Amino acid sequence: MSQTGLRDLASMLAQLEPMLDPECYVFTSHAEACYGDHSELHPVASLMEPEGLTLVITRACAQRHGFDVTQPFQRIVLKVHSDLMAVGLTAAVARALAAAEIPANIMAGAFHDQVFVPADQGDRGVRVLQALADSAD
Repeated sequence: MSQTGLRDLASMLAQLEPMLDPECYVFTSHAEACYGDHSELHPVASLMEPEGLTLVITRACAQRHGFDVTQPFQRIVLKVHSDLMAVGLTAAVARALAAAEIPANIMAGAFHDQVFVPADQGDRGVRVLQALADSAD
């Protein structure tokens, strides 16, 4: 499968297809860790920051390992295959969620963007993003 996706904003929005992952996730930080450390946590996402390695792991895994689980998130997968060089998709998604007062942590994958929203706002976040997609048709 080619990694080249859509770049046209109207097309991306029309094909957004937000899908709610039923799993809950938490963000954890691990000072002085390297990629590959903590592989037993099976992260769905990771990011190296100056303060340490941030891992996004399931809430159940976080509980088993004694991590703070007081801020759970749900992941909304944008099923549109957007190109990494596309302009405007992240801004449009963030703007729609901000207008609905839903915090959003957005990560781009090679094929799909992932939006982490507070777990108690996951369903509402999907509705907001579906309305954004419907308005682009």
